[in-house]
Amino acid sequence: MSADQAHAKTLSEQVRITRTRLLFSHIPLGTSVAVGLGCLITLMVAYLVDGAIGLHAWIWLGGLVALSLSHIHRSLRFFRSRDRGHPAWLKRVKLSILVLSTWWGGLLWAMPIQGHVDVQAALVGALIGLAACGAFMLTVDRASARCWFTPMLMSVAAYCAAQGSVLGLFGFINVAGFIGVLWLETGRAHRRMDELLFLRFTNDRVTASQAAALREAEELNQAKGQFLATMSHEMRTPLHGILGLSRLIRAELQSQDAHERMNLLEASGQHLLGVINDVLDYSRLQAGRMELSPAALRLPALVREVTSLAAVNGLDKGLDVAMACELPDDYVVEVDGGRLKQILYNLLGNAVKFTERGKVTMRVREIADARAGQRQISLEVEDTGIGIPSHELSRVFDAFHQVDGRYERRTAGSGLGLSIARELCLAMGGDLTCDSEAGKGSVFRCVLPLKRVPAPVVSDAASAAQVAPRAAMAPVHHETPAGAAVPREALPEANGKPVHDSATQQAATVLLVEDNPVNAIVARTELEQMGLQVAHAENGQLALDWLAEHEADLVLMDCHMPEMNGFDATRHIRAIESQRGDAPVPIVALTASTHQDVQQACLQAGMNDCLSKPFLHGELLRIVKRHVSDRSRRARRRQRGPGLVVAT
Repeated sequence: MSADQAHAKTLSEQVRITRTRLLFSHIPLGTSVAVGLGCLITLMVAYLVDGAIGLHAWIWLGGLVALSLSHIHRSLRFFRSRDRGHPAWLKRVKLSILVLSTWWGGLLWAMPIQGHVDVQAALVGALIGLAACGAFMLTVDRASARCWFTPMLMSVAAYCAAQGSVLGLFGFINVAGFIGVLWLETGRAHRRMDELLFLRFTNDRVTASQAAALREAEELNQAKGQFLATMSHEMRTPLHGILGLSRLIRAELQSQDAHERMNLLEASGQHLLGVINDVLDYSRLQAGRMELSPAALRLPALVREVTSLAAVNGLDKGLDVAMACELPDDYVVEVDGGRLKQILYNLLGNAVKFTERGKVTMRVREIADARAGQRQISLEVEDTGIGIPSHELSRVFDAFHQVDGRYERRTAGSGLGLSIARELCLAMGGDLTCDSEAGKGSVFRCVLPLKRVPAPVVSDAASAAQVAPRAAMAPVHHETPAGAAVPREALPEANGKPVHDSATQQAATVLLVEDNPVNAIVARTELEQMGLQVAHAENGQLALDWLAEHEADLVLMDCHMPEMNGFDATRHIRAIESQRGDAPVPIVALTASTHQDVQQACLQAGMNDCLSKPFLHGELLRIVKRHVSDRSRRARRRQRGPGLVVAT
């Protein structure tokens, strides 16, 4: 049997079962009304013929009541049955309907109404109406409806013909015609019901298939996201070790050639990191899980910061990277600064990459939106580079697509930068478009519905670019162009200057909880170069054991470790501090995951901050300065053991 035949057979079976159920559902009410009508007719005849209705009439009424009760009882048994789909139920109900209809057909013959033409006419009308109502109620099944009205009306027609009068002949013709009409209409109703039921079950099947396909797609999408998150963690962890060791080895190199090779190693690692971040961002955007964190910031300062970095990268090629801003310096908007930087980094990075000579210009201005009747911000990146052929413009924002041309193999990239930038613009309510001509350059225009807001009062120490600081738990990465040196921030306290305890002027103590030996070496070395004392524990349980005997000024906690992970270890630490009444030690999560769910879990577990691996030396130094200097420590430090030990 083919799949189509099996499907048709299944549908036919569903239709038959539904017909049977609908048929039985009408029986209790319809039969009860019919019994009441039979009693009323008997009383009416008794009244009109002076109470002498005879034995036949009483036998008829008693039989009607008995058959009706049996009919109702059968329907109740059907609804209590666990095997309502069995074909025998439909056969039984048809037989029961046929017997009950035949019994109703004996009404005219059982009642003593000879010579009472008016009573005869009334009973004939009553039987015709009863037959029509019953046929209507049983129209879900053609055979059952015909079993109901045919015996009853044929008996009425025979009774009319037996009267031997013109009136009786007239009644016979009318009843016979009525039988024919009902016969045809029940057939049509049966076919219409067939079509409706087949359509209903086909629609249900299609809906179920679509729901199953949607669930499967959601499961596959979830599995894809989980796979990407896992692979990201597995790739970022060793990548953190590679980049960290390269920074440490650089300080020991004497040869200029060795320094250049180390530059290439670090640039390659940063490029790989950028590809990983692009793939994760693209996956989140496609899944609709990209969360924005708007904050009030000075837009000109943010654009100036991004343009300055692009200008540094353009120096090697002799490019002039300029900014033309028509907005005042105090122009404040509500926007996710990190994601806006990511868009501009992509656009300026591409412009520098594909421009050999000339200039790259970053233009910022306010424009009018004719459709919405409000002002918008236009951020345009114009270059004098190779341009894009007209046949490629429609695909320039496609994922993993790189424009054909002589630069294709000379430039590195994931092919996701422009796609991510456009998706981010759309997520912010704007759009990203491109105008270009091969050989003359390109203009990428990002238009965002950013409204100017009042600048809040901030301290002098606030960043010039951002009025409200961006959430620490939402790091944003961008791809560093291959071959470019990784920029490092000039921080107030350089390596070698110890971070002191403000109360005792002792070097602060950091407990490093990390199971990866390479990452532990990198972090420990960089922390010691800051002048910090460092203790190392390989998992959460060893960290608890160490803290039971010593005090730390900062805990750097890896999240995923054997025996006890960082989340559970943090909860235990917070519980112990609460019981003792101790000041909470700052705990910073070290995680290779950039997913906000993981970072939110860090906060919920009781951690204070999150540092995503791989991180730069400057990022680690900022974390240390932020939490070691901000912590309110007790003036007297407890010493429960013989100095610092390494928990292994």
